[in-house]
Amino acid sequence: MTTKRRKMAVRTLDLAHTRYSQRGGILAEWDQAYRAWLQSEIDYWNLDSEKKRAVIELYYATGMLGD
Repeated sequence: MTTKRRKMAVRTLDLAHTRYSQRGGILAEWDQAYRAWLQSEIDYWNLDSEKKRAVIELYYATGMLGD
């Protein structure tokens, strides 16, 4: 997958997650899938633990991930 297509896929999934969560909450299955996707992105971009923590904190702060 090219970088451009990967970025588009990431944005699409991120937007779908945001829209779904705005319609009444996140189902456990969706949240689990989103967490798995986020972890795969962290692994793909080889983020160190400090950057990984920052990414996860950002998603928690924006309400993208539940507690």
